[in-house]
Formats: sequence, structure tokens, C-alpha cells
Amino acid sequence: MKYTELLFDKNTGNMIYPRPSIDPTIPLSEFEPRFVYDTAEIDASCISELNTFSDFCKQHGAKFYVTYSPAYKGSVASGKTEIVGYEAWLSEKLKAPVISTIERNLLPKECVYNGALHMNDKGAERYTTQLYKDLCNCNAF
Repeated sequence: MKYTELLFDKNTGNMIYPRPSIDPTIPLSEFEPRFVYDTAEIDASCISELNTFSDFCKQHGAKFYVTYSPAYKGSVASGKTEIVGYEAWLSEKLKAPVISTIERNLLPKECVYNGALHMNDKGAERYTTQLYKDLCNCNAF
């Protein structure tokens, strides 16, 4: 796809691609608690790759940060204790700083598009704003 100036809003710089608030064809299972934050699901090779990439970035004068993806809050089955434990474990294992929390990236239903992990325009703006705040808080700029 070739990007042209016409695809972007002149005032905000955002791509003009309106998504509906909630796709009515979403299966109800998308809104049920089903995601569990479990460290056993993270393969040691994944941690190793991320740490190797972090070293590579540092050697080349770049900064590498880790954050959590946005998700619909109601789709998470893990409790607060599980989530805090997951975050602590991940922060301990990674060389790169984890700059956010899972809770800050869990969004309400009105931010969902066509699934628990896909945000509409409102969700994209909310997540991007949170990411910007997290980057500012860790002095990334």
C-alpha cells in the first residue's frame, strides 16, 4: 500500500481510517474473561531474544522499552495478585525497562472494535496517549 498525504488528517497527522465503535458481529466470547497472565507461558527463548535485542539497541545508541498491549478489561481472567506477580517477574527477567502496567492498558468496552485485542479510534487514541505518558515518565525523550 502506498501512503499519500490524502490519507492523513492535516491537523493531527493521524491516518484517516474510521472504525466503528463496536462491530456488532463480535462473538460474545470476546467479552468473557479468558486471558490469563501466566509466566509459564513465556518461553525462555523469548526472554533471551528480547534481552539480546536490548543489548543490540544499547550498543547502537538506541533505547528499547517494553510495554503491554491494549486489551478489553473485561476479557482478563487474572486477578490483581496474578497480574502484579506477572509484571514483577517480567521486569526482573528483562534487561529493557518495562514502562507501563497491564492495568493502565486495559480499556473499557467502548474502546473495542472487533475483538478484545483490537481497539477502535477511541481505544487507539487512549492507548497511544497512555504510551506517550509512559515514555515521558521514563525519560525516553
